Amino acid sequence: MRNATRNIAIVLLGCVLVSGMFAGCGKESDAGKKIVFIGYSSTNTFWITLKNSAEKTAKEAGLAFSDMTSSEPDVIAQKAAIDNAIRMGVAGLIIGPSNSKGLGKSLDKAKAAGIPVVTVDTRIDHDLISSHVATDNVAAAGLA
Repeated sequence: MRNATRNIAIVLLGCVLVSGMFAGCGKESDAGKKIVFIGYSSTNTFWITLKNSAEKTAKEAGLAFSDMTSSEPDVIAQKAAIDNAIRMGVAGLIIGPSNSKGLGKSLDKAKAAGIPVVTVDTRIDHDLISSHVATDNVAAAGLA
């Protein structure tokens, strides 16, 4: 029962996460736009489920989706992924930061390019962040 509840919560989190970024999407003018997901780790069940939910929601909105998550938490790999996404001209970024301080210069570049960013789980203090989605750890502990 706990796993089922947790999985439902993860899927709902994914839907909430991307719904704000995708609001108003699905129009013909959105064709070819891409959202990039840079999660905390590609081997963690939570992040895999969240990525799958974000990908499904993006596709339903008519947007391309790309996952640039490294296998292990790595701020240098995340910075490189953000910089690559900016060069690709993406429409938005979903980031699960491996730490709250190491992405500043890459986020500055995303801001200059006009790319909105949604963060998940770890908050980043940067004026570019469009939205932040986090777990209520006290409530989650009650489910455990």
